[in-house]
Amino acid sequence: MQGSFNFSESMNRKEAGMAAAAASKNIVLDQARSIARLLAAQNGEVTADDVQRELERRDLPSLGPAAGSLFRTKDFVFTGKRIKSSKISNHAREIRVWALR
Repeated sequence: MQGSFNFSESMNRKEAGMAAAAASKNIVLDQARSIARLLAAQNGEVTADDVQRELERRDLPSLGPAAGSLFRTKDFVFTGKRIKSSKISNHAREIRVWALR
């Protein structure tokens, strides 16, 4: 019997879940990444909240769980900073701040 704790299995399931979420939103994820690059170039840094705000402004669909894959490209680097999300459904949880490489 496999217990409740297995780091390797946990990581495998995380990667599989993120890949499935990204695949289901491939078109909007590409649009969101373009928006993220633009915002980061304009402002020096960007968050998932910034991108979602712009998606809403453009009447584009939400990323949903695919948001976890938004900055998983060679284009972005984590700045080391975190801020509290202002998105209501995020309940003010901390989100990462990203910059272009």
